[in-house]
Amino acid sequence: MSEPTAVVHTRLTKEQAGQPLTPGDVWSEDLQRFIPRGQQFAIDAEKREADPTFQLARYEERRSALLRFVGGKLREAEYDDRGYPLKGKMHDYYILPGYEKKTATKGCASKIADLLRLRVARKRVTDATFTADHGSARVCVELVDANGQPAGAHEAACSTAETGFQSPGVRCKYGAVWEYEKGKPVREVDPPDYRAAENDVVSRAGKRAFVGAVIVAASLEEVFDLEASTDAAGEEGQEQRSEKPAPARKGGPTMPFGDHKGEPIAAQDAADLVKIRDWCKKKDPAKWAKFVGEIDEELESRRTATQK
Repeated sequence: MSEPTAVVHTRLTKEQAGQPLTPGDVWSEDLQRFIPRGQQFAIDAEKREADPTFQLARYEERRSALLRFVGGKLREAEYDDRGYPLKGKMHDYYILPGYEKKTATKGCASKIADLLRLRVARKRVTDATFTADHGSARVCVELVDANGQPAGAHEAACSTAETGFQSPGVRCKYGAVWEYEKGKPVREVDPPDYRAAENDVVSRAGKRAFVGAVIVAASLEEVFDLEASTDAAGEEGQEQRSEKPAPARKGGPTMPFGDHKGEPIAAQDAADLVKIRDWCKKKDPAKWAKFVGEIDEELESRRTATQK
C-alpha cells in the first residue's frame, strides 16, 4: 500500500492574492482569503480587546479624562467664615474642615454618571422598619454601563433619628403638634407619627445609595469620601453639621503651646485645630506626632457625633 502524499500549502501575501472578486473586500492574512471589510474590522477589534497594552492605554486615557472632568468641571461649594458649606450653596462637592477628601452631592454624582453613561438598573429596599416613634430604611442601587453590563452598586441607609428629621417644622410635617409663643414653637404637645415619613426616608436613602454607587463605579474613592458622601449625600435640605466645639472633657488632652496652652483640645474651634495640626506636620512631624493624633481623634469624634 502506498504512503499518502503530503499536501503543502503556501501562504499568500496580499500582493500575491491579486484583486478581490467582490469590490470592497480585503485580504485576510489569517484566513488566507478575501473577506468583507466589516468582518475584518470585527477581527481587528477583537484582537485589540485581548491586547493588555491596548487596554492599559485606553484605561489611562479614560482615567485622565475623568480626573480632568472632576478637577475642572465640577463646582465647589461656597463656605462661611469657619469653612463650613453654606446652606443652599453646596453645588457639586464640599470639603469639611479637618478633611482632605471631597464630599460629593447628588448633582455631582448625576454629572459623573452622565459622563460615563451609567444608569440605574435596579433600586430596591433591602430593609425597612416604620413605627409611630421611629422609621428607618436601607436601599441598594445597582448601576449598569452603556452596554447594559454591571458597573457598580452601593447600599445606604436613612433614619428618622437623624438631625434632618428632628426640627419642629419637619416634625410638624409628620403630624406633630406644637404650642407657639410669639410665633415660635416652644413645646411639642403631640409627637409625630413617623410612619408618614416612609417615602421621604426611602427616597433619601436611595439618593445616598446612588451617590455611593457612582463613586464606586467610577473608582473615585481616592477623590471623594465615600462614607461622608453616602451619609449626607449632599442634600441641600439637611441641617448643617455642628460647628461648635464639643464640651470640654475633664482629663482630656490639652493644648501644649500658644495662647490657649493648657486648655482642652475639645474646647478649640475646628478650623483652628486644622491649622495647628498642619503647622505641626510641617514643622516637626516626629515631635508632634502624638499631638497631631489627638487633634485627629477630636475632629473625628465631632464628625461622628453630628451623624448620630
